[in-house]
Amino acid sequence: MTFVATKPDRGVVGCCALYVSDALWYSDTKCVSDLFFYVHPKSRNYRLSKKMVDAAKNAADVVDMPLILGVMVKKDATRKLKFFEKQMTPVGGHF
Repeated sequence: MTFVATKPDRGVVGCCALYVSDALWYSDTKCVSDLFFYVHPKSRNYRLSKKMVDAAKNAADVVDMPLILGVMVKKDATRKLKFFEKQMTPVGGHF
């Protein structure tokens, strides 16, 4: 599943790709996870990013599976984690 965010004056400004993963090692439940979640730096704002997260949540709801989104970059990691914590309940961390 792929979601693309566009703006009339800029074209594609964001994209999120999701896939159904096999059960994680500690569970028998499959989940929907992100391959990537990206918004172009000039278009980054709360409203657009929230719409993309809401679309991902909706996709997971349609297939009745939990959603896992992650931050796997160092740059602005704290800010990005805070954004996701406002949208979802944290379930762990990577260090």
